[in-house]
Amino acid sequence: MQTNPKTQLPVTVHEEDNGYLVKCPFFKECEVRAETLDKALENIRDAIKTCIRDGNDYRIQKFCTIKKCHFHTVTIDEILDV
Repeated sequence: MQTNPKTQLPVTVHEEDNGYLVKCPFFKECEVRAETLDKALENIRDAIKTCIRDGNDYRIQKFCTIKKCHFHTVTIDEILDV
């Protein structure tokens, strides 16, 4: 996947009892959990970079219906050599 230095990708944020679950729907099984939203967004950036570096399938996954779901975008500043 070719990306420019400021690629924005959508992520979903799910509030849980003990923190947040953040997923990137463009990559299969790309999700992280953290106690704070800031940490979860930081972690999803790293997870996305790993997906890109490892050449994971780049495709839109189906969204599930969840009561508390918010959409955000994260900016990936530096992409590893792909």
